[in-house]
Formats: sequence, structure tokens, C-alpha cells
Amino acid sequence: MSVDFDSIQWDRVCRLTFVPFLADSRCALIPAGDGLVLPSGEVLTGEDPMLDTGLRVLLVAAGFRRQGFHPFAVEGSHVYVWVRGRRRLSGVAAPRRDRPVEGPSRGGGPPL
Repeated sequence: MSVDFDSIQWDRVCRLTFVPFLADSRCALIPAGDGLVLPSGEVLTGEDPMLDTGLRVLLVAAGFRRQGFHPFAVEGSHVYVWVRGRRRLSGVAAPRRDRPVEGPSRGGGPPL
């Protein structure tokens, strides 16, 4: 399942939610409250949704480095994307928490 990449109005995208898959096909969810959620975040001023937000949200929220970028659903200005990749290697600096990244797949969620 996918959405035609060129049909998305990227200049109007305000939020991305990711379904990140590891090489062994497990989904890399993030802890939030009593459960696990999909990494999600706002497109910040001056960011390119795919190049900037698509890297920042996954690195900060899940310590995940993506390969590829596959939009599969659009809801208004919110784009849902599946990606493959891996967790960052040890010895790399801890993710920054000074930018707003959320973990909502259940309607909201507090900023991390």
C-alpha cells in the first residue's frame, strides 16, 4: 500500500507519523505511558518534511536511523510513512530532547 509521492503537497505537510521497521521486520515502537506508540512529530519551521523532519523525529524519539521513505497514507496535512532502518550504534551521543517530538498513535500524547 502506498500513496503517490508526487501527489502529496509537501509544502503543506505539518506532521509525520512513522512505522519504523528493523532489518528483522520488527517494528521499532517507543515507550509512552503504559504502552508503546509510533514515533510522530511536527514539521518545524524551515524543515523539509522528508529530509529534515524525517530524520529528526526518528533519531530523537526512537534512536532510529532510517533508510528509504515510503508514504502510505495522508490525512489532511498529516502524512504516514513506513521506513526501514536500524537503531543507532552504541557510542553515539544520546538523542536530543530539546525539540518537540511526540509519540502519538493514540490521539495526542505528551511531548518527549
